Amino acid sequence: MLFFILSTVTLQDGKVRFILKTEGENVILTGDFLNWSQSGIKMEKKEFFECLVDLKPGIYKYKFIVDGKWIYDPDNPLKVDDGYGGYNSVFILLEKDIITKPMISYKDGLVNFMFYSKDAKSVYLAGDFNNWDKTSCEMKKNGDFFFASLIINPGTHYYKFIVDGKWIEDPLNPSKVDDGYGGYNSVFTLLDDGKIVFTKEEIFDKDKPVIDKLKKVREPVYFTIIWHQHQPFYSKKDGLYTLPWVRLHGIKDYYDMAYYAFKYNVKFVVNLSTSLLLQIEDISKMMNEGKNPDTYLEITMKNAGKLTQKDKEFLILNFFSANWDNMIKIHRRYKELLEKRVYNSDGSVNIEKSIKNFSNQDFLDLQVWFNLAWFDPDFRKEYKLITGDVVNLEKLFNKERNFSEEDKKIIFDAQRKIINAIIPLHRKLMEEGRIEVSTTPYSHPILPLIYDSDVAKICMKGAKLPSRFSFPDDAENHIKLAIENYERIFGRKPSGFWPGEGSVSMDVVKILKGKIKWIATDEGILQNSLNLQRLKKEDIFSMYDINGLKIVFRLRELSDAIGFKYQKMEGLEGANHLIYSLYNYYKNLQDGTYLIVLILDGENAWEWFKNDGKEFFDAFYSQLENAEWIKTITISEYIDKGIYRNLDYLWPGSWINADFNIWIGESQENTAWEYLKRVRMDFEKMKEGKDNKKVENAYENLLKAEGSDWFWWYGDDQNSMMDEMFDRTFRDYLKNVYIEIGEKIPEFLNYEIK
Repeated sequence: MLFFILSTVTLQDGKVRFILKTEGENVILTGDFLNWSQSGIKMEKKEFFECLVDLKPGIYKYKFIVDGKWIYDPDNPLKVDDGYGGYNSVFILLEKDIITKPMISYKDGLVNFMFYSKDAKSVYLAGDFNNWDKTSCEMKKNGDFFFASLIINPGTHYYKFIVDGKWIEDPLNPSKVDDGYGGYNSVFTLLDDGKIVFTKEEIFDKDKPVIDKLKKVREPVYFTIIWHQHQPFYSKKDGLYTLPWVRLHGIKDYYDMAYYAFKYNVKFVVNLSTSLLLQIEDISKMMNEGKNPDTYLEITMKNAGKLTQKDKEFLILNFFSANWDNMIKIHRRYKELLEKRVYNSDGSVNIEKSIKNFSNQDFLDLQVWFNLAWFDPDFRKEYKLITGDVVNLEKLFNKERNFSEEDKKIIFDAQRKIINAIIPLHRKLMEEGRIEVSTTPYSHPILPLIYDSDVAKICMKGAKLPSRFSFPDDAENHIKLAIENYERIFGRKPSGFWPGEGSVSMDVVKILKGKIKWIATDEGILQNSLNLQRLKKEDIFSMYDINGLKIVFRLRELSDAIGFKYQKMEGLEGANHLIYSLYNYYKNLQDGTYLIVLILDGENAWEWFKNDGKEFFDAFYSQLENAEWIKTITISEYIDKGIYRNLDYLWPGSWINADFNIWIGESQENTAWEYLKRVRMDFEKMKEGKDNKKVENAYENLLKAEGSDWFWWYGDDQNSMMDEMFDRTFRDYLKNVYIEIGEKIPEFLNYEIK
């Protein structure tokens, strides 16, 4: 048995001095600098074992061999996995110093990361705490070290470094887990007391609500979530919308996400984009007239015995467009139909063989199941809507297979009733003061770029941009149309905007002043606006006033955690994590009144959760309504408290990286902006002397082409798997400008933007 007392690694006369005190008789030093030779360097026994080694600066791993037994250095806290179930000790040798402390530490509410490299030019930090964003956290270089400090809540966290574009695990963290892609993520746990341990540890019981353990320690903090609901203006062909997502998210997300404000005593904000509201109205009208609103429902309602070859191809390719694990495979019959598809060696669907695998009854069942799977789980049994209509799909879910053509009529009618109830539900909740409904400028544009695309030069220095696009009147009309339509629908003007993609600038502030009370964007905008290296919690959780317009900022960590992290957890565990994280922010705040704001997509995340996130929402809202230390509130209610800071300048950018990189700067994106500019300038010339209604229709198409969604899917940074359709929609809106006015369509609009 060995008895270890002292081990240190120090510098002596420019060499590395290793020492080890042990009761052993023979000690050998070995390491990567000795090719892990068993004979290594025999250490000399004086008062203790020691040796000197001449090494150049760098990272080194080593072990001692004591009487034939390999051991790591017991007094060096820096160690890594040796690949054999043990550890290698590690040190970083500098010109005049040796580092043996862990490279992650906690101090003053910040987790501090260090990365060492003599050759790296750039290093970014990505992890679950920033949604694995590879560009949002650039580490600052000082000599051969890179540094980053972040506000991170207690709990287990996973991360990697991106070194000159290459993702790597932390070479100096011994704890790692499979990343699911053939590599590893590094792991650490931040405990309540600020201690960091390099392993996964549970900081609360994930199987029981955590709320009872969290006590009030100061005045409550105010809290709200802005759920952003949006769909772009989808194009129509032969009177039918080409894509079904307004209808399908309508029956799965738009109703139940708001209804939680009835179910629980909580308040929040729902942002309904103007483009979404107008399409909900249109689809509701079409279905009430007995019309199919989109091509997907048109093919659904077609008699299965009369399907053409083209119809069958469409069904095979498109009627499995749902999350396979959480929306298809949970239904036995739908899973069977999925398994009937035949695939080519490259992973693509073999249409011909797949069609042969499907009988007429299979196709009929597929028509039904695609629609059934998109219904919110609440509608799987009898459900009374706010309008008084009743939806009852229980018999169809229980029937499971061998559906009839009559069954489709039940589905159509259920969808019609739910779509009809969406706007009345939001109106009633708002009238009762349970929620606030905000909106977004007309076609969800990147408003600062519409006003003046050269504003991107401020936040995207060095980026290759298209020629200047600047039409302030368009920007103002997007705002005007949003306010007019909101007032028509809800009987009042909106108080707040979530600008498209949280995109803001000083120009936007100027044209919004006096029209609405508040806007919201991301904390990265605030950091750049204040020109700070690091924001304090109190900075993020404050409301600001800029030229009479109030503005709140999104807490990035928890907003992203809901959308991307909690889907991997059981519902209660995810809710506990969110509640516990909010509590940790609360208890560490300085005295004062604060508002924590989370902002995220309110429709697309839930298909990645089990059971559409029901368990998560129930566990979260039920704990939230019983918490003494946090009070839910709407943005307008908080404005009435008159508590805000002044802000003199607003950095131009969006919720993503505080810039506009997603929508401008890549070759495809720039080409799209040039197309838009050319058509916009042609419109100014063509409208002279033309019929006002035709000019109005042409201009409406221009505004729709200015929507952000088309630019989102251009370039290599995003892939919808339907990029060609989005490109075609964008160019169709531009073509319509000429068609409405009666002019010839330019040839360039016939070619795909590549």
